[in-house]
Amino acid sequence: MEDNRRLVEKMSGGRVGYVHVPDTSIGGWASFNRYYFAQAGKDAIIIDERFNHGGLINDYMIQVMKETLNAVFTPRNGKDWGTPGLAIYGPKVMLINQYAGSGEICSPGFPPQLGR
Repeated sequence: MEDNRRLVEKMSGGRVGYVHVPDTSIGGWASFNRYYFAQAGKDAIIIDERFNHGGLINDYMIQVMKETLNAVFTPRNGKDWGTPGLAIYGPKVMLINQYAGSGEICSPGFPPQLGR
């Protein structure tokens, strides 16, 4: 899936992030945390849950993606920064297919709750 991340990076000029979620258990949460937070600050994110092996209800990842900008700090010298600092505030897209496992049955219904 690293090839997909590189392709999204190239095609978007670095503005859009990409995260593959292989399952909604320990491995999937580790993958999500590693790749989502590493791309904090991007304008948008693609969450790829195709061929997901299932696991638990995906409420953790949904809660993380619901983060909204609470405030912006403007230092005298330097760049403005928002809080929470490790978030992607823009659009989120979820790719799914018919091969997603049982833990992913709820995930496609969650994005409307993100308010996006």
